[in-house]
Amino acid sequence: MNWFRIALKNIKKFFGDYLIYFVTLVIGVAIFYMFNSISDHVVMGELSAAGINVLELLNVVMEIASIAVAFVLGFLIVYANHFLIRRRKEEFGVYLLLGMGKREVSGILFCEILIAGGISLIIGLAVGILGAQFLATIVAGFFDADQYVVRFVVSRGAMLKTMINYTIMYGVVLVFHAVTISRYQLIDLLSANKKMGKRLGVHPVIAVIVFLLSLAVLINAYYMVVVHAKEINAEQLLLAILMGIVSNFGIFWSISGFLLELFGRMKNFYFRGLNSFVIRQLCRSIHSSVAAMGLICLLLFVTVEGLAVGLSVSKELQQTIRTKLPVDFSIRGNREEPVSKLLEEVGYPLRDWASEECVEIPVYESEQMDYVTVFGEVMEEARQQYPFASFWMFTVEFLAESDYNRLTKLYGTPHIELEEDEYAVVAETLLLKDDWNKVCRLGVPIECGEMQLHPATDHAMKGFLELRGISLDFGFIVVPDKVLSEEACGWRKKAWICAGNYATADKKEKRMTDLLLTTKLAPYTTWSDNDNAPLVYLQSKNDIRDENGGVAMMASFFSIYIGSICTLAGAAILALKVMSEAIDSRERYDILKKMGCSDRELRCALKTQIGVYFALPVLLAFVHSLCGLHFMECTLQFYLNNGAKWGIILTMLVMAVFFGLYYAVTYRSSQRIAGLE
Repeated sequence: MNWFRIALKNIKKFFGDYLIYFVTLVIGVAIFYMFNSISDHVVMGELSAAGINVLELLNVVMEIASIAVAFVLGFLIVYANHFLIRRRKEEFGVYLLLGMGKREVSGILFCEILIAGGISLIIGLAVGILGAQFLATIVAGFFDADQYVVRFVVSRGAMLKTMINYTIMYGVVLVFHAVTISRYQLIDLLSANKKMGKRLGVHPVIAVIVFLLSLAVLINAYYMVVVHAKEINAEQLLLAILMGIVSNFGIFWSISGFLLELFGRMKNFYFRGLNSFVIRQLCRSIHSSVAAMGLICLLLFVTVEGLAVGLSVSKELQQTIRTKLPVDFSIRGNREEPVSKLLEEVGYPLRDWASEECVEIPVYESEQMDYVTVFGEVMEEARQQYPFASFWMFTVEFLAESDYNRLTKLYGTPHIELEEDEYAVVAETLLLKDDWNKVCRLGVPIECGEMQLHPATDHAMKGFLELRGISLDFGFIVVPDKVLSEEACGWRKKAWICAGNYATADKKEKRMTDLLLTTKLAPYTTWSDNDNAPLVYLQSKNDIRDENGGVAMMASFFSIYIGSICTLAGAAILALKVMSEAIDSRERYDILKKMGCSDRELRCALKTQIGVYFALPVLLAFVHSLCGLHFMECTLQFYLNNGAKWGIILTMLVMAVFFGLYYAVTYRSSQRIAGLE
């Protein structure tokens, strides 16, 4: 009982030191519980089989991610406890001096960890349970499931998993404490607070040279991935990444000496107020944590990049759900007979389940009309952009003007009107859109028998043939009806597109129709080893919505889950580094007080030092991310039609909240450690 009483008094006494510990544990427990409780929220009642499969895959992904998260959180707990031990070495020395054994000291620490960990676990689970309900509502929103299927649930499985993981982590911490305390000698404990921090050991000239070289190497790496993003190969990309990593650590290794040399030459600024003290304290903090700041910067870069791309992919998929699913179904039959005839053959005729405004149109091709022929003078440039693409020898798809306009009326896409000698390019995605735009802008003609057609517009028009979860079409050409009757071109029907709405408006009946269509057409929708494509592509609004919603949710949740833990780790490590530096600097603050500096001036100096220290890795990571994001946009351009910059803005806002919280807690705790309250 004495151990518990002492432990309680210690927690109250050192609450400011434990604040970082509490905040980190509460946030970590809440995030861990929230993302592991998704499967226990009842949102599957209104989902299709595709939606359920995606949700099950998400659970597997979260299980794997949780293993990595558990290791990160375990490291943070051990790291935070290491700081608490270092902060209280003198106190432990007094305990030993008063006759306590190392076993009793370890027992007091055990009780403190038990109390602090228990409180953090309870609060974290409470926050996680409330947050999980909000998360479950978001899950339903991704799948467009009815709200009534989401209800308040306390996930026993997620709670048990969280408690087991944290019990194991605390077990490791206890072993760490026992081993650490057993190695300490009484003299080391009693004199711990009299030890000063590291002195700056980098020669100013060497620091300036290394800083400028690192900056030059980093700018060169940026140039490679920004200016030559589309032409860069795998070896060059690897070289750019290595250059970025080396220069990143080089900057943090040399920036302390560089700043000292820079500000030392600015005499009026350097010797004004406490500027010299702040600059030297900041440089000392950076110099003593080069590896930590370099790793945190790279960690934040990966976090920002992953979150930005994940959230942007999610946005693109959700936009597809909102704007590119105007009808209930589309069926593409890759054969010369209409889809309606195939449906008659399988015993599920179109008239039994489709509405009257259903549209069925043919798609034409000609052996004379491949991409090489149609692109003309643009072909060489297009080949350089996609040197390994195999679709150049494919035939381009053509549609009759009247047929396509029937489809645009159904879909609500732009109507096309052509003169006798004109053609229109329709390309929705960025995969070949730039090349098609060049074809239209340069007026590349198409020879069809005795006819020569010219582009009707100077750009490719928006539109699509069939429902797709992700637009990856290569574009197609719309021509006047009479062009397709030219025998000299050798036109043949390549495929048929059948699209429309179901006759019923009831959601459950629509899902039943989806299931029956999938069952009836199953023999024709599978790939065989000898086929370039299945005979039939069946796409329904419900399936695409569930699949896109699931993939969007997976991209968002995985990136947020890992990103939030990485941000938490970075902020916590920086906070603990600052507080450790505050322990080493207590004597300096005492000396400044004796020299006549007011507490207000010292608090202002401390606030500035901590703010700049927190900002350096974040700002450099932000610059890394802007360049990396440009490269990712070029690489994933057909997934990120609307760009990913909104994702990086949202990510930086979330990061600002995390770092702002830790900055406030760190400043308060450091203020207490330095005796400036």
